Amino acid sequence: MSSVLPIHINWPSAIGNYLLNFSMLDLSVLNFVKRRSPAEETAKLERMHFQDRVKRMRQMVEQAPDLQPQHAQFQILFEQIESLRDLRNLLAHGVLSVDFNISEREKEVRLCLRLPRDIGKPESDVGPGLSFEDLLSQLQPLADLNGELQQLEGGCEVTELSGPTTPQIAVTSYLYRTAHEPTTDS
Repeated sequence: MSSVLPIHINWPSAIGNYLLNFSMLDLSVLNFVKRRSPAEETAKLERMHFQDRVKRMRQMVEQAPDLQPQHAQFQILFEQIESLRDLRNLLAHGVLSVDFNISEREKEVRLCLRLPRDIGKPESDVGPGLSFEDLLSQLQPLADLNGELQQLEGGCEVTELSGPTTPQIAVTSYLYRTAHEPTTDS
């Protein structure tokens, strides 16, 4: 099987990988709430924002007796979703910026991702920004979270999406994991 990850991973491919895996998380949450909702609510659920579907999912977990054995696992999952959603929003709205750290001992230049409102503000006010290494460190936790959600819900699900001429298949995040470690550059 060929990998969907590029052999050389860089900012665009790491951002793309994260966003694709986050979309799979969104799809898994949507599938979860759709399976546990009346059919007439499907269109409404599909129009909801991700955070609203997660809120609905949280309510369903609280109320479903069959999910009580996994209640603690779901609570951990909800906490992880929130931090990963914050990163997704930074990736969607962030601007790649150059940070200069010049002192008597060293000169450091690094690329990082910041929200537009944080550009030009001191790091002490807005934090260090997202480095390439920070982004890479979050790829696996997101893929793992996708796997955990699918396991809690009963395994890997494949959802068919019918196109105008040819049916296409959207597969869960297992598709985005790879056996080899890509080389990195920033």
